[in-house]
Amino acid sequence: MVGKDPPNSRIDVDKFDGNIDFSLWKIRILSHLRVIGLKDILTDDKLEKTVSNHSSYQSSPESKNVDENVDDFLKIVAELSSLNVEVSDEVQAILLLTSLTPSFDQLKHTLKYGRESLSLEEVVSAARSRERELSEDHRSDKNQAASLYTGERGRQPYKGVKGKNDRSRSRSSSNTRLTCWFCKKEGHIKKDCYARKKKYGIEPQGEAGVITEKLVYTEALSVNGQESKEQWVIDSGCTYHMTSRRDWFSDFNENTSTTILLGDDHTVEAKGSGSIKMKTNGGSIKVLRNVRYVPNLRRNLISTGTLDSLGYTHEGGDGVVKFYKNNKLALRGILQNGLYILDGRTVLGESCNVESSIDKTSLWHSRLGHLSINNMKTLSGKGLIEKKDIKDLAFCEHCVMGKSKKLSFNVGKHITEDILSYVHADLWGSPNVTPSLSGKQYFLSIIDDKTRKVWLMFLRTKDETFENFCEWKVLVENQVNKKVKVLRTDNGLEFCNSRFNDYCKKFGIERHRTCTYTPQQNGVAERMNRTIMEKVRCLLDESGLGEPFWAEAAATAAYLVNRSPCSAIDHNVPEQLWLTRKPGYNHLRRFGSVAYVHQDQGKLKPRALKGVFLGYPPGTKGYKIWLLNEEKCVISRNVVFHENVVFKDLKSEENQASASKALPAPTVSTETFIRIEDEDDVGAQNEHVTESVDAGGETQENASSSESDEAETEDVSADAVDLTNYQLARDRGRRQPKPPAKFSDYSEVAFALLTAEFVTSEEPSCYHEARRSKDWVKWNGGMTEEMESLWKNGTWIIVDRPKDKKVIGSRWLYRLKSGIPGVESERHKARVVARGFTQKEGIDYQEVFAPVVKHLSIRILMSLVVKEDLELEQMDVKTAFLHGELEEELYMEQPEGFVVDPKKDQVCLLKKSLYGLKQAPRQWNKKFNAFMMSQKFTRSGHDPCVYVKEVGDEEFIYLLLYVDDMLLAAKSITEVNKLKAELSREFEMKDLGAASRILGIDITRNRKEGTLCLSQSGYLKKVIQRFNMGEAKVVSTPIGAHFKLYSVQDDSECVDTELVPYNSAVGSIMYAMIGTRPDIAYAIGLVSRFMSKPGDIHWEAVKWLLRYLKGSVGMNLVYTKGKDFSVQVLVTQIMQEILTEEEAEFVALTEAVKEAMWIRGLLDDMGLKPAKALIWCDSESAICLSKNNTFHERTKHVATKFNFIRDVIEEGEVAVSKIHTSKNPADMLTKSIPVRKFEEALDFLRLLK
Repeated sequence: MVGKDPPNSRIDVDKFDGNIDFSLWKIRILSHLRVIGLKDILTDDKLEKTVSNHSSYQSSPESKNVDENVDDFLKIVAELSSLNVEVSDEVQAILLLTSLTPSFDQLKHTLKYGRESLSLEEVVSAARSRERELSEDHRSDKNQAASLYTGERGRQPYKGVKGKNDRSRSRSSSNTRLTCWFCKKEGHIKKDCYARKKKYGIEPQGEAGVITEKLVYTEALSVNGQESKEQWVIDSGCTYHMTSRRDWFSDFNENTSTTILLGDDHTVEAKGSGSIKMKTNGGSIKVLRNVRYVPNLRRNLISTGTLDSLGYTHEGGDGVVKFYKNNKLALRGILQNGLYILDGRTVLGESCNVESSIDKTSLWHSRLGHLSINNMKTLSGKGLIEKKDIKDLAFCEHCVMGKSKKLSFNVGKHITEDILSYVHADLWGSPNVTPSLSGKQYFLSIIDDKTRKVWLMFLRTKDETFENFCEWKVLVENQVNKKVKVLRTDNGLEFCNSRFNDYCKKFGIERHRTCTYTPQQNGVAERMNRTIMEKVRCLLDESGLGEPFWAEAAATAAYLVNRSPCSAIDHNVPEQLWLTRKPGYNHLRRFGSVAYVHQDQGKLKPRALKGVFLGYPPGTKGYKIWLLNEEKCVISRNVVFHENVVFKDLKSEENQASASKALPAPTVSTETFIRIEDEDDVGAQNEHVTESVDAGGETQENASSSESDEAETEDVSADAVDLTNYQLARDRGRRQPKPPAKFSDYSEVAFALLTAEFVTSEEPSCYHEARRSKDWVKWNGGMTEEMESLWKNGTWIIVDRPKDKKVIGSRWLYRLKSGIPGVESERHKARVVARGFTQKEGIDYQEVFAPVVKHLSIRILMSLVVKEDLELEQMDVKTAFLHGELEEELYMEQPEGFVVDPKKDQVCLLKKSLYGLKQAPRQWNKKFNAFMMSQKFTRSGHDPCVYVKEVGDEEFIYLLLYVDDMLLAAKSITEVNKLKAELSREFEMKDLGAASRILGIDITRNRKEGTLCLSQSGYLKKVIQRFNMGEAKVVSTPIGAHFKLYSVQDDSECVDTELVPYNSAVGSIMYAMIGTRPDIAYAIGLVSRFMSKPGDIHWEAVKWLLRYLKGSVGMNLVYTKGKDFSVQVLVTQIMQEILTEEEAEFVALTEAVKEAMWIRGLLDDMGLKPAKALIWCDSESAICLSKNNTFHERTKHVATKFNFIRDVIEEGEVAVSKIHTSKNPADMLTKSIPVRKFEEALDFLRLLK
């Protein structure tokens, strides 16, 4: 009732609860307002109409959820607020609570009678929680599809009526007022209660959500299981693109982390972001970028907001929404079950490779030799490695491949009181182990029990164990100033021998040995060996290096083991306990990674050499690098590392041929292995560089940092030692005399070459082997091609076997042709040959001689090509010998596999010459010469295989013939092509284009620079490999000065030529000397004197020559443009014949003049009009005799035939001049000279690498 109480007195008016008449309640309220002085506030018709419509707010319909009911209720409150009717928060809470459906009765009683006051937010939050529980119970009972909660699309958070402070009431954006019914704590609800999930073992379920600034009300969307995982939903309430499919990403960045606020007030974290390749039907979008990865998301969402921010526009209608950019359709969505589903799919398969960002945990795992994740975390916990770099380690296949093992034995533990009080030792290796780069097959491992520090010493044989142990004992006792007390080993003979036992007794070392066949009693050493070899296998497998690098990998593994936590010493670091200070780790690098070593090669040459990182050399502040091109190890501090690329990656980028040339060491022959080079034969460079790391993983070492100095000071004892009166010379023991390498015994190398006479070949030796060959199809194709060529050429006809004539046999020869790079591919060639050795002279043939072009003529042509810039082409005659006409009647057996009629006894009546016949070369040469004469070519009188034709004013075309190989040279390519056409019409020819190889000599031409190089490097490499000298140490001269060769007097001193391929080796090298290598002329002339009865010293000289060729295999004979063509050629060639013996000098000069006259004659035949030849001679007496007919007692015995040179000199054809002996480059052809003078002679002869 409203009374006349004073304005400050309270008027009791019942609250409007919806059950009484609103009109009566309105009159009471207006009366109260009149009393307190407020008039005519609520007198308009709009209020009456609105209030009458909503005056009765009874209960919420069950068809609507809590959010919808709250929306309707707040709309009524808002309308009342617009009419200046303010409803308190507690009244709103009670009205809303009363309107809830009967399913919320328990909640009603709890809130009504369990609290003194209520608020609207508490009721709304409690109602939502109760509704969610009811929904979950309903889903579990019905086993329906999951519900996906998303935010209201396009709806702003609702703002309530203005309060007293004129601020709109918005819905809370936090869960701080929510109360959990399980743990009675605020901030979350029962479903998200951590205590409840932990108690009942409930796994969290992911829910799709949106990122919003404030909490929004959600709506449930029914989805369907697996199909939804493959579809994309176009969502307007989503801030970013999101998916739960990790396998869809084409590139992925784990460093991106975003918190996702779900529509039901939950938050989850995105594990990264990346790009996903799409295939939109008719759309232009190919890649969806910046997609968040949310592991437990139930739907894949495409954000329309993100598309809008990227400039896409959209339109919709008829159940389809389309997005455009630049007036082109980007993508579209089709309405399905109330959701817009992307019309397209995700691209998977080989085109979608997942690439994660650089994982520093895996990188440190590789750097530390595949250390376990627990030990890596221990290092990060100790502050030795940054904690942010060590996370969970992914699966490492290299660890599985390298550390797979059987079950281990239980080991006992004992306590060691001091360093070196107890030492474990063991020997690892066997004769079957692949030798290392320096020929080592064993290593001795020694472990200190107190610190668990390990030392490795590599051995060639077991008998080196004692010397290495003695050296180690002196070293460590000097470092820590303590004594070795107890040594535990097994019962191997390398440890159990009188010398070892006497040594231990002398120095008071107690011996502990294992029982028979119980290596577990030496478990510390055995386990350490297994740990090291596990790391070795991991390092080799990861890097791709071959087995010969196992010693470098083992040394690196031991270095890393000493810097890794050990469980036997409470996860302390052995190196730290040994040095009593923390070791450094910043200098560690990935084994086998690509490294670039600084080296100044010249002002215009690259300043770095590419190599592979092999470890940390002891006692040196640097890195050990294997140089790929130089094929040697160096130690340097100026190294730039690319740790993301290892040697295995280089091999995958290159072809197999280039990879085998870049690093021959991994392919070691199992038959023989020459151990010549030691691991200690490397140089050190101590220079300073700076450190920098870029995003690509490239690191440059800073050698001046404090931690990188560890390599130099790691063995320094922690105890100070007084060195004031120490004198190095006084206490140093006398070194053991060791002869130079050139005087050492090479019997081991000789043994390696005993069975190396023939090169292994896959070419079949007969028809039956060809049929059994795996390449029979290719060989059969070559045979068919040969037979077709013979039938086409009319080489024979089939006749019955004659009774009174001898029939020559036939056979197949097979040859695998390597071809010419870029011109001709590899091919399997087969050829029918006659067994000409059964022919008899005078009956089956008369003359057999056929000339071939001289090598000197080829070199003269090469020089002419460079000087005149001529075109140089090459051709080959197919079945050259088949073109010759036979003058005798010859019969031959039919080739195997191609018998015309096996039932008849028939043979081949030869009409033309065939390979294998004695007269075949001569008949072919006669045929070819007749053709060249018909083409108006002139045959040289000095070299019958050189043909010259003048085609213009002082323009000539040249042809050089060597059996069936031809070289063509002319100023005009048109003339060359004309000659090619004429040859092809007469013979079956093969055009090989520009000349690149002739008689095994490679031709490399650079017309821009005016140079041409002749090289036999490919041939020499085959020779070196044939005689198993590929691993030998190189020398700098063809023959050593210490070799004093003489004839063998006793047959016992001779080598067995059936086992030692002396003649074959000398002959093989001699061909290289004739072609392009005049530098070995003296050595070849020396060793070839003893081919009838070679001895051991002669064989050593041949191997020395092979070692020189190995080091100079890349040497080329270089031709350059010169002003005087004739002088340049004559000096180079004549110097090969000059001798220096006093009484033979005049005869030698005569021979040189004869050679000069022959060359001038050849040049004249080629139309060059050579000038006077200049011959240099270092003998004054020979020069005087050549110019004056002076009688002397010492020259009267010289034959008069040599005196003709006086007439030649007087006529002006040749001039002889004096050259000082010290400057005479021809000395390299007559004697063994110092290295410096030898190199100057090579430069004069233009023999360059």
